[in-house]
Amino acid sequence: MEGVQSLKTRMVSLSGRIGLFALMAWTAALPFAQIQKTRFTSIFIFLLLGAFLIRFAFQRSFRIIPKDHQKLCWAFLLFTLFPLLDFFRWQSPLKGEEAVFLRLPFLVLPFLVVQFEKDWPFFWRKLAISVLLFSFLLCHFLIGLQGVEKVYAAARTDFYPDIRFYLHRPYTGLIAGIFLWLAFGIFRNNLWRMAALLVFGGLQFWVLSKFSLLAFSLCLVVYLYFSLPAGGNARRFVLIMSLLTAGFLAFRISRSQAFKELVSTGGIDFNTVSKTYSNSINNRSLLWQAGMRLLARDHNWVFGLSTGNFQDLLDAEVGKYNDYLPGQHLNPHNIFLYYGLQYGLAGFALLIFFLLAWTGEARQSGKRHLVYMAIFMLLCCQTEIFLDRELGIQLFLWVAVVLFRDRQATVTDDEPPFFQS
Repeated sequence: MEGVQSLKTRMVSLSGRIGLFALMAWTAALPFAQIQKTRFTSIFIFLLLGAFLIRFAFQRSFRIIPKDHQKLCWAFLLFTLFPLLDFFRWQSPLKGEEAVFLRLPFLVLPFLVVQFEKDWPFFWRKLAISVLLFSFLLCHFLIGLQGVEKVYAAARTDFYPDIRFYLHRPYTGLIAGIFLWLAFGIFRNNLWRMAALLVFGGLQFWVLSKFSLLAFSLCLVVYLYFSLPAGGNARRFVLIMSLLTAGFLAFRISRSQAFKELVSTGGIDFNTVSKTYSNSINNRSLLWQAGMRLLARDHNWVFGLSTGNFQDLLDAEVGKYNDYLPGQHLNPHNIFLYYGLQYGLAGFALLIFFLLAWTGEARQSGKRHLVYMAIFMLLCCQTEIFLDRELGIQLFLWVAVVLFRDRQATVTDDEPPFFQS
């Protein structure tokens, strides 16, 4: 009898170690998810599931997800299963199955982490952060080996098509912003915070992740303003400098070619450029305009596009203004517009519920820098569709499971102001 009990204890302990390894391996694989021909991220999640099955086979019990996390889990459930509507709508069932498969980690991972986290070392979250940081920097080290100047030029032109971005540039900006907010929460000394700002902000600039830089800057200004004593000169200084900087940038932008394109008919002045002209700002302008026209046509905003050829319709609409973009088969590059086109009001409402629950989890963490991190990530979704890609979905999940669940009771003000050591 003692031998059987000893075996059970050893197997339960082994399952915990396997589970921790699987979680860290999944974390390490995330920055390389876009270049993986094999879905290693999914394989490691299944390994974590296998560890749970070993644990359950010998312990015959499982832990319930805490009540204060159940709202987010319901949001995960609805967000995961919503694409099953495609079985009853116009799209191919295979597309619905693929969308559900990409979202399955939302259902599995929170439950699995709850089963193991009490058995893991108390520092497992810090270990996960360190692993993601190492993997993220390794990814960009490999990019840099191709030539720093080449990468800098390739991010701005198509002059170096042989440059390989192991991590798509918007994701670089998103993850760099996450680490910037982590630095604001972890480091108490402002020299370390400034060092992080130089490293990760410089990385965003190096690969020209424009909107993530803008989104982080906006959140940082608000963070600094409310971190300083009310009514003090420091707040006035931050406000005045922010207004002056915004005014200068607005002036520069208003005189740029990109702005002229945005305010011209169709987003481009084809009297000065050919219909094959393309840049990232111009592309998004056209995609948003085309998406909004499709949304307004035939009351598509109510039930979404009902004919089933979403990409064909968007390409055709964009093709009225640009000959290059239809062949690229791009998405609308805005999460709300995308869900409105795909599912109408129901999809839009589901997305709002999911994002509110996800952001609410950040607030319940009791850490102010995580709230600003959540806002930063939501802002980044205005120019990309992170929640329809494997890396984006799992990155949002990693943040929720590893960062948001390590919580205090309420949002606190015990984080030191930025201008104090």
